[in-house]
Amino acid sequence: ISVFSVPDDSIIVNSPYAFLKRHASTIIILAVIFLMLVFIIVVLIITNRFKRKRILREEALLRELSESYRKLAEEKLNAEQANHLKSAFLANMSHEIRSPMNGIVGFANLLRNSERLSTEKRRKYIDIITANGSALLSLINDILDISKIEANQLVIHKASCLVNQLLNDLFLFFSKEKVRLGKGQIDIKFTQGVAAMDFEVFTDNERLRQIMVNLIGNALKFTDEGHIEYGYVLEGSNLKFYVKDTGIGIDPSLQAKVFERFLQDSKMAMEGRSGGVGLGLAICKALVERLGGTIWVESELEKGSTFYFTIPAVNVPAEHTFSHSK
Repeated sequence: ISVFSVPDDSIIVNSPYAFLKRHASTIIILAVIFLMLVFIIVVLIITNRFKRKRILREEALLRELSESYRKLAEEKLNAEQANHLKSAFLANMSHEIRSPMNGIVGFANLLRNSERLSTEKRRKYIDIITANGSALLSLINDILDISKIEANQLVIHKASCLVNQLLNDLFLFFSKEKVRLGKGQIDIKFTQGVAAMDFEVFTDNERLRQIMVNLIGNALKFTDEGHIEYGYVLEGSNLKFYVKDTGIGIDPSLQAKVFERFLQDSKMAMEGRSGGVGLGLAICKALVERLGGTIWVESELEKGSTFYFTIPAVNVPAEHTFSHSK
């Protein structure tokens, strides 16, 4: 019979062993302890997750702070380098301006007593004044150009450009320039990538001329013997120009920075061969990029350098065409 069917005052003997009933309080205590342990474990897991997220946030913040510090350090270093370069530029520019100015003023004073000078000396003094005036004008133009580039105000005027005619004009100019510089022994030659003399592209003729004059002028400046060769080849949709010399070359450590502003080879500067303020190649790079191309250099010490740059070989639009006459 069921235990629940016997009277309440009955005494049951030899009943089956009831573990749960006899140890009910112990089981309840253990269950409570188990539940408390489960609760503590859940709390610890949740707390650990929060701690892990907080650690990750702190690590991310630390990385950001470290990156910000690194950028600040780089900016500080760049600012210090820029300040140093500007100081060196100002000191060098002061020298570069004074030199032609002294030549102009000095020989102009000598010409005051022109009645006492022979015709040959007067002509020589006038040539010196003209050369110094040209050097000063070139320096001022470089300073103005780099200022326009810095202010993003350099304007490109694209029109019809007779490329082969430009190369021929440069040949005539530098054939005289090498004699004036006392380097008549250097052979200057150029190569046309397209044979037709009326070959033309749509670009800024004056800026292209400025780039070529800078590069050929540098080649002539740093070449004492051998030859200088310049020209272009047609590669797909681009014209690839080059200026090659057999001069002193460029130190490998400077080749990656040769187009930076105010950069000069300290050895050449000490030898008095730099002859500028370190703006020419920086201006060339900026002009080439404004014309839609790229510029680079290949060089080997004591064997020479070759500067390359590209511009788009864009056809001249119909509204910009004109007839060519002899």
